[in-house]
Amino acid sequence: MKDYKEYVDKIIQSAKELAETVSDKTKQTASTAKIELDIKKAERELEKAYKALGRIMYQIEIGSLRRDEQIIKVACAQVKQQEEQIAQLEKEKETIKKQYADGPIDVEGQEVTPEESAPQPKPQKNQDGYFVLKFCPYCKVGNHPDATKCVSCGHDI
Repeated sequence: MKDYKEYVDKIIQSAKELAETVSDKTKQTASTAKIELDIKKAERELEKAYKALGRIMYQIEIGSLRRDEQIIKVACAQVKQQEEQIAQLEKEKETIKKQYADGPIDVEGQEVTPEESAPQPKPQKNQDGYFVLKFCPYCKVGNHPDATKCVSCGHDI
């Protein structure tokens, strides 16, 4: 009975660790998506600022507007402000990537060394294009093609 309780406790702990990992990845994705939207918005504003500056310069060139250094400075300042905002948002995006950038994690929640995280051979597919499951030799349950342990009984595959 004690072994069963330890096994259940281990499963619960693994589920908690998995939930934390999923939560962190979700937060990272949401944060990154928000910043990417902010970047797109700032890029649209930058485009508007460039167009406004271009119109001013065009009107000066054709003589319909008298050259006024103050107007040109304001238009250039708007362009510069948008460029700086985009650069700041890009830095924030990189900071988020670094904040959530942990090393590869294995099923047990332990960090994996670079040798262990080397690319594995691709799982095989059948003639219909579906992945071929790995079946556990102990309990005969089908597992993901990349699985190293059975999802049902925990034995090595």
